[in-house]
Amino acid sequence: MSKDISTLNRWRLILGKYSSNNLSFSEDYINYADMDTLLEFLYEREYGEERGIRNDKRGGSLNPSNLTVPQWITKIKELFPKETVEILEKHALEKYNLKELLTDKTVLEKLEPNPELLKSILQMKHLMKGEVLETAKKIVKVTAEEIAKKLEQDIKTAINGRLDRNKYGGIKSSRNIDFKRTIKQNLKNFNKELNTLVVDRVYFNKRVKSSNPWNVIIAVDESGSMLDSVIHSAIMAGIFSKLPMLKTNLVIFDTEIVDLTEYLDDVVQTLMSIQLGGATY
Repeated sequence: MSKDISTLNRWRLILGKYSSNNLSFSEDYINYADMDTLLEFLYEREYGEERGIRNDKRGGSLNPSNLTVPQWITKIKELFPKETVEILEKHALEKYNLKELLTDKTVLEKLEPNPELLKSILQMKHLMKGEVLETAKKIVKVTAEEIAKKLEQDIKTAINGRLDRNKYGGIKSSRNIDFKRTIKQNLKNFNKELNTLVVDRVYFNKRVKSSNPWNVIIAVDESGSMLDSVIHSAIMAGIFSKLPMLKTNLVIFDTEIVDLTEYLDDVVQTLMSIQLGGATY
């Protein structure tokens, strides 16, 4: 029975307030009525009922007409899972163009840092000033670092070469130590009295390929439709710039060419320097 009630309540959320005469919320432990109000605040715009966005601090009611954007952001975080919150924020920015989400410092601080928010900030950074801009830069930094963590290991492995555990005698570096073979070959030196393995030789793995001094030039189209490529290219260029065997240049272009190489050690400066334009001819 509890499962049926939950299903009915979820259908009521999907159908919205116009279904209230035929399908009302049933009793449940979850506050579906407040969830419905928060969804209505955003999606009522589909029916041409936008009331405008208010950022004043008056009132604490969850009546859609009394809600402010900061209150809405706070409440959706309380009542919805993180994945749903990110979808709601994305729709607010992209579908309903609620620019106040990115031009109000209080609201911006409450948004979940993620790649979609990063894209929105880069598209709307020209509207930001002062504390709002500084807050946006913090979000850019956090998000870019998260993306870099996911890319960095694969990139370093591709550049440095992966370990070849079938070949020995490589560069004598701690990261190349073949611990399994080193222990096996030195078992004969185990000192029972001291309960210690005495190592008289350390074995090293070779890498599949040696590191090569490369000059990498990354040229990126910065037209608006290429935003995903711009972000990932800028982050990858930053990772490349930290590898001693690579010399890296980052160039962006649309109708003009701009060299961003000098900013590679600062991914925030790199991304915030990008001027997204229209089509490239």
